[in-house]
Amino acid sequence: MLHLNPRISAVIIYNGVYDGYDSIKSGCLKSLLDAIEEGNSEFVNMTLHNLMESKSNIKFNIKHGIWTTGTSSPYKLISEIRSIQLKIY
Repeated sequence: MLHLNPRISAVIIYNGVYDGYDSIKSGCLKSLLDAIEEGNSEFVNMTLHNLMESKSNIKFNIKHGIWTTGTSSPYKLISEIRSIQLKIY
């Protein structure tokens, strides 16, 4: 689980990613998005593991994301990313 540093009181992001889940959604298959929304972790993990075998960029991004967030699977990584956003509504 991510923990924010209490010493940080403000952040400026210029042309950054304000919502990681939005960027994930923009490049996902509908079946994968549906499985994420339904909480079907088995399908999400299987699909992403299959994609990781054939696409090195996806493999790097998922593995690095799992390492960075301390999660243990692609589904848990996406769940963690969904809880973090910098958008102001």
